[in-house]
Amino acid sequence: MALHDTVSVGLNKGHRVTKNMSKPRNSCCSRCLTKHTKFMQDMTREVCGFAPHKQRAVEQLEVPKDKCTTSSSSRKGWGGAPGWRSG
Repeated sequence: MALHDTVSVGLNKGHRVTKNMSKPRNSCCSRCLTKHTKFMQDMTREVCGFAPHKQRAVEQLEVPKDKCTTSSSSRKGWGGAPGWRSG
């Protein structure tokens, strides 16, 4: 920031002061996904994640055009709303 004019009040009266510019906290970027974080999340899901039939159901739910597979997976209890689970 630019230097401010001399101010004749306060503790620093008569002295030119600059504002302290602090860098943004890490919490500002907490929702940003880094490459390493994404890799570790994928690795964790792969190692101790879903069973194979649930992995297929999740992949089918990601594609909105497959209405038949979405409805069948929700009927089987692998996705969709919790109230639609059978059994």
